[in-house]
Amino acid sequence: MGGSKGKDKRHRSRQQKKPWKKHKTTYLTSVQSSVASTNSTRTNSSNDSTNLSSTTSSISSDRPNMSNRPNRSNMSNRLNMSNKPNSSSSTNAFTQASNSSTIAVIGGWVEAAGNIVAAIGFTPTNRLSDSMQTDLNIIGNALQAVGSVLSINNGTITLDELGDILQSVGNVTVIAGILNQNETASERLEMVGNELQLVGSGLSLDLQDNLTFSQSLDNIGNIIQIIGVTMQIYANPNTEEGVQANAIGSWTQAVGSVISALASDNND
Repeated sequence: MGGSKGKDKRHRSRQQKKPWKKHKTTYLTSVQSSVASTNSTRTNSSNDSTNLSSTTSSISSDRPNMSNRPNRSNMSNRLNMSNKPNSSSSTNAFTQASNSSTIAVIGGWVEAAGNIVAAIGFTPTNRLSDSMQTDLNIIGNALQAVGSVLSINNGTITLDELGDILQSVGNVTVIAGILNQNETASERLEMVGNELQLVGSGLSLDLQDNLTFSQSLDNIGNIIQIIGVTMQIYANPNTEEGVQANAIGSWTQAVGSVISALASDNND
């Protein structure tokens, strides 16, 4: 009986230990399941993050490159620059035209002064010596030649400018006649010079319609010069009447040149 009781005790104690092992195994299984579940969750979260990053990258790549867009400010500046007229060229053209007009006015007054000086030289007087009168004639015609050249504007040659050229050549021819020691050749050169001035004054006439005040005034001055030069051409320098007619014609030409200078000044 005593041996059977001992066996029963050992058998009971073993039976009592078995449930603990069973619970331990269950616990381990539960822990492993929990770890597996956690790892699965982490894997899913990592996959979601990867997918989100991929989606974000895709969206970013689909967006247009803002740096490649044209600079609106630069485009606006280019348009403004292309629409602006060439102000530098316009200013230069205006300056050149203004300078040419000013030189023409100066030339008109130089020519008028030359006519006055020449008229003084042609005027018979006892107060001036013959050599002084000759010098005044040369100086006066030289000033007329310079003034006619200054009156020529740059650009296309018109009839008015061609007339100025002929007048200048005529003045130079008159100077050559004055300086010539041969009396016959001198008279011939002076006549040719006066004839060239006559033609030049005729070409300077403006015959168009609807003339402005300055153009009409210039025509009056040229007509008066034509009259004065014509008197000089037909004046006989070997007679007293011819000398006086030559002087009157010279002063008439001087008056006409002053009127033309006033016209050019008024036109400026």
